[in-house]
Amino acid sequence: MCLAEVAYQRNELDAALRHVTVGIALCRQLAYTPPLAVGLATLAWIRQATGDLAGALKAMSEAGQAAPGPPGLLNPVPAQRARLLLAQGDLAAAARWVTERGLGPDDEPDYRRTGPASWQQPPLPLDARDPDIVHAHQITLHTSGSGPLTGQGGHHASSDAATARRRARPRDDR
Repeated sequence: MCLAEVAYQRNELDAALRHVTVGIALCRQLAYTPPLAVGLATLAWIRQATGDLAGALKAMSEAGQAAPGPPGLLNPVPAQRARLLLAQGDLAAAARWVTERGLGPDDEPDYRRTGPASWQQPPLPLDARDPDIVHAHQITLHTSGSGPLTGQGGHHASSDAATARRRARPRDDR
């Protein structure tokens, strides 16, 4: 699954899909389900990035069924589902998820309940060759505690900001 996540983050979606497909098939043979849940969640984000919104929701639902127990440290899938709903513009469903968990905008992170922030992040396809996109993603992670969301077709919220910064700043032709 790790190779699939790395390929996804590098926006190598064909390679990510190949790796995750093999990984999911192998994980279905195991009694221990967390790796299967991770693989299915990764598949959901790959499908989201390729514009298969219904397939993304289906894979994330299956990940939720394979995930161990309630949301939290050992099960980041429900939070990833909420992020997927946000990425698809379903604010009402994502807000319901937040409300059902009694979370509020002024709450301090409780890692015993939610896990480290990095566990809550779905892998986001980034063009590793574009340092502005990578930097925008890092800024977003450090300032908000959550990464930019991908939209239809793998569009990145961070790429718009990075492109705007790149166009606005003077060129350094050294």
